[in-house]
Amino acid sequence: MLREEPGAEDLLATARDVLLNELLPALPAELRHVAQMAATALIIAAPDGAQNRDMRTPRETLLNDLLPQLPPSKVFAARMVANAIAIAEREAAQSPAWQSAVLAGMGGDPRAYAATIRAGGFDRGTPGHAHAAALLDALTRARCAVSAPRALAKG
Repeated sequence: MLREEPGAEDLLATARDVLLNELLPALPAELRHVAQMAATALIIAAPDGAQNRDMRTPRETLLNDLLPQLPPSKVFAARMVANAIAIAEREAAQSPAWQSAVLAGMGGDPRAYAATIRAGGFDRGTPGHAHAAALLDALTRARCAVSAPRALAKG
């Protein structure tokens, strides 16, 4: 509910689709089996319990073995697949506890909380401002830890 969309399962399904349908045909014949194995590994990693699944191997295979053999026109797609796998891996590794904590801090209803923000209920000078700012900061940091970890390193 509070995670970035698309989630890990959708990212891995898209990565697998691009790997099989766009990248595999562009590879030399002797590497197509390797690409198929990497795509199969993404299926294994994708089910609802992607936690504790190894997604590094298909990503490293893509970057180290397949990418150098792709034509230049397919390099961007390969890097996007690798990035999608990395995002899915970070999401799977992240504890779901942060969502429960943030949701509890919002009183269990993010839509009502957002409506209160829009109505000025947590503006500077209001009693709930500091709590809302800390809560939104925690939410942003948790989401960035998955989708853009380098952004956190800059701040």
